Amino acid sequence: MKKWVWSAVFIIAVIAPVFAEDKVIAVVQFKNASFNKGLDYLTVSIPEILTTHLSAIKGITVVERDQLQKVIGEKKLSLAGFGDSGEYQMIGQELSANSILMGSFTTLGQYVRIDARLIDIAEVKVIATYQVTAEIGKDLENKIGALAQKIKFSLTGEPYAMINIYSIDDASIILDGQLIGVSPLDDRFVTVGEHHLLIGKKGYADFNTLFTLTNSQIANMNYGLMKLPRAFQFDIGISGMLPRLFPDKNIQSTPLVNIIAEAHIGQVSIAAMCRIIRYKLIPTVYLPGGYLDTYEDDSLIVDYSVALRYYPWSGTFTPYIGAGVSLTDIYLDWMEKYIDTQGFQEVLAFTPFLELGTKINVWDDHFSIFFGARVEVPATIPIYEKDQSIFGDVSYIETYRHSEWVTFEIGVSYNFF
Repeated sequence: MKKWVWSAVFIIAVIAPVFAEDKVIAVVQFKNASFNKGLDYLTVSIPEILTTHLSAIKGITVVERDQLQKVIGEKKLSLAGFGDSGEYQMIGQELSANSILMGSFTTLGQYVRIDARLIDIAEVKVIATYQVTAEIGKDLENKIGALAQKIKFSLTGEPYAMINIYSIDDASIILDGQLIGVSPLDDRFVTVGEHHLLIGKKGYADFNTLFTLTNSQIANMNYGLMKLPRAFQFDIGISGMLPRLFPDKNIQSTPLVNIIAEAHIGQVSIAAMCRIIRYKLIPTVYLPGGYLDTYEDDSLIVDYSVALRYYPWSGTFTPYIGAGVSLTDIYLDWMEKYIDTQGFQEVLAFTPFLELGTKINVWDDHFSIFFGARVEVPATIPIYEKDQSIFGDVSYIETYRHSEWVTFEIGVSYNFF
């Protein structure tokens, strides 16, 4: 009995390391099968990228290129392939490799097509063939990374699934803690089971998720990223007021210009505005003896405002809410026609207000269109008032505020940072 047990232990001790050994693969230089000699650099670049990706896979060992070149040079073989089966077995023995990967590439317009084959050295037979098409200089490395995963499953025989991941362009895709490429990522072969996915890009909030794949499953995943506000940015804009919802026929208010400068620190900004408004009053006046008359003014109102705004997020559509205070200089100057008299009133006052609006980015995060509404809080604090009128103390600031306490604006802004 003891003899049988020790025999079993010996057999396991001898066989176990064999099963535990890594798959050893030699990646030889690829052949340029196109007529474009300018792509000769890919004969070395493709194997090097494949080597980098394969070396990062647990259970696979890639023969060092220098060692491979040395053996091929000593045996006077070609880097782009071998002739008979004896040459394959010779390379296998010299490098202790189980398999050899070789291939070629050609061009199709701006795309390159890679054809590769994986050869078992012991049996000198093709284990698998692969074909990859990628745009030159754009997604070539992504596609070669996907090819490395296909080779992994051909070598190990593990069950696998395929994923396609889409997000904003050039977002980094990290699967189970390893960077596997950038978005969009197509035809990436992965092991079955649970995986952790992280998608990230500078200026955007990271996206994290867990997902589970089953054998032979093809999973298409599309995730958007939320843009983060810049640490600091500065906007200059110009706008005009929209017509009032409930116009007063006795009041005409024509916006001339509204200039805004806005400094952003994260999600908060400080906005400084200067609004210039042409204000015309055309009321009916009841004179002694039952006569009716009208008078007009043609005055300017200058409104200086400072507001604190909050942007909950940043993106194509970026809403904001804000609160501030305005210093309004109202100067009304009129001519009364019937008795040929003129008068004026000037009021300087602080007025608190609330804001609500949104910005729409229209070009490269620099130009924006914005819509906004300002609601003035009823409390007005006069700090200066001068009146000269035959009618006595007439407060036209109340008339102005009745007309303008809600204003709507549309404008454009440019971001300098």
